[in-house]
Amino acid sequence: MDAEHVQGLIEVLLNPSADIGIRDDAAMDLYAMCDPGARAALFTVASEASTPYIVLASAGESLGQIAVATGRPLSESERAQLAPDARREYDIFHETARATVAPDGAGNNGKATKSDVATPSALAQVSARTSREWHQLSGPVRTCR
Repeated sequence: MDAEHVQGLIEVLLNPSADIGIRDDAAMDLYAMCDPGARAALFTVASEASTPYIVLASAGESLGQIAVATGRPLSESERAQLAPDARREYDIFHETARATVAPDGAGNNGKATKSDVATPSALAQVSARTSREWHQLSGPVRTCR
């Protein structure tokens, strides 16, 4: 996807007067952009308590997907800034990814390493699991480097 398309999704996501369904779709699509601006926009929306629940949830999940794809989770201070609904979805996705990629007893005390998290098969497994359990995603989880 080109930069113009990413910018359009970001603008829709950040527009509180835009249709809630379109904002939700933008939040779900931005995880796959591997763009720092997408992460920043998702974080902004996920940190605002006035954001509608469905958008908060999608933004939180997308931030979790980005954390898995990049191997760079939110810091504890960033995580603490998320609205509760966004934080819950972030934690669900991020912890599911860690448990799927590196279950307890896997030789690394249940903690995913960057190389574990970045494997396409592990990411696809997490994506399929979360899609079934929480809601339809716009596509498979991607790795971003």
